[in-house]
Parts: sequence; structure tokens; C-alpha cells
Amino acid sequence: MVDNFAEFRKQYEGTFIRVKFESANDYCVVVVSACIDDDIKHPYIVVSSPSLKQCAINWEESKQTIDYSFPTVGLFNFNNTFQMFCRLPDRQFKRGILSSNSLILDPFYDIKIASKALTVVKIKPLRPDHSNLTSAFDNKFPTSLDQAVQSLNSSEQLGVALNPIFGLSKNPTVSQDIILWKHLNMIGTLSKETKTIEVIESIFQQEVVDFLKRQKEFIWNLK
Repeated sequence: MVDNFAEFRKQYEGTFIRVKFESANDYCVVVVSACIDDDIKHPYIVVSSPSLKQCAINWEESKQTIDYSFPTVGLFNFNNTFQMFCRLPDRQFKRGILSSNSLILDPFYDIKIASKALTVVKIKPLRPDHSNLTSAFDNKFPTSLDQAVQSLNSSEQLGVALNPIFGLSKNPTVSQDIILWKHLNMIGTLSKETKTIEVIESIFQQEVVDFLKRQKEFIWNLK
């Protein structure tokens, strides 16, 4: 928590934070549009979001309702696919969330698969905004591999994050196998018919084994 208004302005004006309003059950991602201290006794901040438009908040009264944290670094589910939240700690490290210290990466921008070598040829960097940050903070994941695989049966669903580290996606080739990702790297395939997982990038084999154990995915086997 930041107790000094001048310090708050320095670190958070023009950045994203989360605020919990009395009328809401959860935190809302907002931009700190302005920090105003014309009245020294009652400084206030102006925040905005697509749902709120603009709203003035008394600084002293709001200090306990502000969340300054960043989303977990890693994958998150967003718009029928997954993206990855990344930190850039060497730039603007002491400020709130903004495009110079945070990045959203979209691995589905352009995908190429060559035989056994699963590679992403182009990853699109995106600016943090209200929508993708809200999803990154939500951290909602399937409760099982079966549930994740089932979600890919939808024609609109391209991919699904299993947790901040692993994700699944449809295969852009004619193969019916599902692609297994670690962060933004394609590392293997899943067969939903045989309940088998083939980790093509062997350096990730143990991490996949550990993930299956933690999730108690006993009906899935490594090939």
C-alpha cells in the first residue's frame, strides 16, 4: 500500500490498477487518469474503464480498496484461446501496469508446424488493456485435462490454458492430435482417442510428468 499521495502519483498516474467498489463483488481493472490535490486535505484520483467511464475517488477513503499487484506471469484464457502475460522488469519497474513494463503475447498470430519440429514463427505482442488484464487476473482454468480437451470440440475454441505454464490448442494440420504448449513453445501432442501424451521436446518430459501427478491425471499416459 502507498500512503503518500505524491508517491502514488509518481508511480501510478497513467497506469492500470485494480479498485474494489462498494457496489461490486470483485476488483475492477481501471486506468488512473489523473491524481488531483487542489484540496490538500482531500486529494482524489480519477479512474476510468469501459464500464465505469470516469469516476473520481477520494484518495484517503480508497487506499484500502486498491490492489497494486500484477497478474501472474504466464498463460491465461482469453477470447476462446490463451495469451501470455509477461513482465519487463528492467523498464519502469516501480510503476503500475503499463505497456513499458508489461506485455501480452498472442501465440496464435501465425503458427507453423514442420514435421516433428513444432515451432511458432511469429508471436504478436499486444498492449495491456482492460479486457486482457481482467482475464489475466481472473486465472480461471479447466479443472481437468478432459474438460480442457472437451472445450476444444467447440468450433470457436482455438486453445485453452491449463495453468500459467501449460496450454492446449487445436492442431492447424490435418492431424486430429491436440498440441501441447509450455508457455509459448509447442512441446508435444495429445491423442484424445488413446489418452496418450507425446512430449516431442524431451527436455520438458519431467515437467509434464510432474504436472500430471499434481493434477492427479491418472487416465492420461506418456507415450
